[in-house]
This record gives sequence, structure tokens and C-alpha cells, in this order.
Amino acid sequence: MTRRTVVVSGTDSYDHELPPLPCAELDMDTIAEVFRELGYEDGDRLHNPTSDGLFTSMRRALPNPSRMST
Repeated sequence: MTRRTVVVSGTDSYDHELPPLPCAELDMDTIAEVFRELGYEDGDRLHNPTSDGLFTSMRRALPNPSRMST
């Protein structure tokens, strides 16, 4: 069996002076649901991650034994 995991990341605020995007978190939920329906397992859901936070999540998830086939 192949395990498929999805990591969803979204940003609704940026350093420049544009207003925040109103739906980033809802869009992340929608995308995660589509992948769940396709048979993916939930991984991390990162809302407004820093680049370090995103890299840390990926470093933790990729070698995780739960990703391996059974």
C-alpha cells in the first residue's frame, strides 16, 4: 500500500502594505479536503508559516516512518 500525505500551506499576510487575503485559511481547508477525498492522509496544515517553520515541518515529515509503505 502506498501512503500519500499532503502538507497544505497558505499565507494571507505579507510584509508589504496590501491588506490580508480574506480566505487563505478556508482555501487551505478546501484543498486539504480534496486531497483527503483522493486518499491522502492529513499532514501538517501551516497557516502563515515562516520559511523556517515550513522547512522544519518538511524535515520532520519526510523521514517519518509513518510515510513508508506497509
